[in-house]
Amino acid sequence: MATFTKPFVFASHFLALASFSPSPPAAQQIISSMKVIFGEDGTSRGAQNSDGFAKTTNFLWSEL
Repeated sequence: MATFTKPFVFASHFLALASFSPSPPAAQQIISSMKVIFGEDGTSRGAQNSDGFAKTTNFLWSEL
């Protein structure tokens, strides 16, 4: 799941600071990750990862 979260961390830093623009490779990684998450890449990888993340989160909250 870390592969999906890295672009969001970078994007949040960009939005928070708003004083610099991401490099082209970083911007492309953000765009590509969003396409995977929303299923626009033609696979179900994003949905599978989201479901797994939701199950893990619910389990942790129920056990804490």
